Amino acid sequence: MIVYIVQMEKEDYFKDHTIKDPGRYVVGVYTDIDEARKAGLIEQKYRQKEYKFILHDYVLDHINESKVNKYVAELMTENLWQKR
Repeated sequence: MIVYIVQMEKEDYFKDHTIKDPGRYVVGVYTDIDEARKAGLIEQKYRQKEYKFILHDYVLDHINESKVNKYVAELMTENLWQKR
């Protein structure tokens, strides 16, 4: 299942990425991309365009197999080098 995370970031951060505290927060998590976009637009308007919304998509209950294979290989290599 894919979920969409609506994140708000201060408008200033988009202009200057050297800001240490970009002022981020999550509005919500949705399964419908249209509802997520709508929530982002509503929040953006509510915050008087001081914040912009960003949509992140994320797959639930899924492990990236290439990452797992790499991690297992690293663990096996570490075990070979350890003294017994």
